[in-house]
Amino acid sequence: MEHRARERFQSCDGSKDELVRAVMARESTRLFVAVAAAAAEQSSRADRAAHGFATTIDSVRTNPILLKMFDSESALVLEQLTTNASTLLASAIDAAAHIARGEVDLERFAIPDAPEVVVRVVHSILLTPAAGAALETYDDLLVFAHRSIVPLLVSGDHREE
Repeated sequence: MEHRARERFQSCDGSKDELVRAVMARESTRLFVAVAAAAAEQSSRADRAAHGFATTIDSVRTNPILLKMFDSESALVLEQLTTNASTLLASAIDAAAHIARGEVDLERFAIPDAPEVVVRVVHSILLTPAAGAALETYDDLLVFAHRSIVPLLVSGDHREE
């Protein structure tokens, strides 16, 4: 099955762009559902934000379909992840805002545009996995999220809700 999917991916000359976009959209939808479920299991807004962040990165890093696409080194895939990523990022920003809000009907975050900042941090970590901070394991991601991401999304008076 995997071999057939690879052949299909490689043989779609005229519609590779559409195929890449469709696969990324499908996998993004699956990711958003998984992240929302992981966040919903948490009791505080801070934990929802932290687990949403960690689950997003961990899920992308372990998704075999996305990993195959990334490993293809296709210029088209690279383009969809970088210069043409605005649609994908816009959906991720909406999902991040929804997850960070939780059950609270809150329009404001600790800083303006916090969901976009967080999505751009996630995007950067996924494109450049190793830099200064330890971000290899789910626990590493949670520690980083509580230290650096939660303060962006959850003001001090809502961190324990």
